[in-house]
Amino acid sequence: MSKFKFKKPEKDKEKLVTFTLRMPEELNKRLKDFAEEEEASINEILLQMIEKCLQDNNA
Repeated sequence: MSKFKFKKPEKDKEKLVTFTLRMPEELNKRLKDFAEEEEASINEILLQMIEKCLQDNNA
């Protein structure tokens, strides 16, 4: 999986939004373990997965 790294937003060009995601504890553990293997945060892993899913579906 490619490494997603957060860029600092440039003034008004890019804004980051914050949201809360509730998930089963087991899924959280699996994501945490995967993120550690990839040397990334859970947030970075989730963003990579969302981007890939959107690309795969031409969204």
